[in-house]
Amino acid sequence: MNIKRFSYSALLEKSEDLTYRNQVTDMATVLMTFFKENHLITVDPFNEDGSLKKDNFALYNSDFTEFGRLLFEQYVPKWSAYIDNGGDVHNTEILKYGLNILNVRRFSYSDLLKANKTLSYRKQVTDLATVLMTFFKENNLITVDPFKEDGSLKEDDFALYNSDFTKVGRLLFDQYFPKWSAYLDRGGDVHNTKILEKGLKALTNR
Repeated sequence: MNIKRFSYSALLEKSEDLTYRNQVTDMATVLMTFFKENHLITVDPFNEDGSLKKDNFALYNSDFTEFGRLLFEQYVPKWSAYIDNGGDVHNTEILKYGLNILNVRRFSYSDLLKANKTLSYRKQVTDLATVLMTFFKENNLITVDPFKEDGSLKEDDFALYNSDFTKVGRLLFDQYFPKWSAYLDRGGDVHNTKILEKGLKALTNR
């Protein structure tokens, strides 16, 4: 069910008091800025002039990334309670803390390369990472681009975190990447992605 989770206009309608409306606007602006800048929502809550959208705008479950929804459910209530108790609306440390707790690093090409300097190992890692990232990118399972303009994999400081996956992407990585990796460890062809393809089909047909 696509539940409505946030509506700026609905909050404004609760009172005509100017102080209340200013507080709501400040809170909504800070919250939506945080979620937009951290790629936690898939819609733009702002007008071209930078003001918040009001009329008929709301955030539903489907407007959040999977990670964004978890952060909204688990840490926005804590941040809201902090503000209700007189906290500074511009202090988003609670949200940042939640982001760090939930946002576990799942894959790092550069870390894998550092594990061994032999040429054969580095080639195996590069082949695996290239095939895996291509599969996830082409099937819209991640929200970031792991490739440079020349088509090579990004190395320095690039990693995939929970928040970089779509819901299906995270489930596929959790459930089927280990199976595919085990198949490769047994000498399987790195270009054979049938395990990932079957996993994707199974998850999308649920």
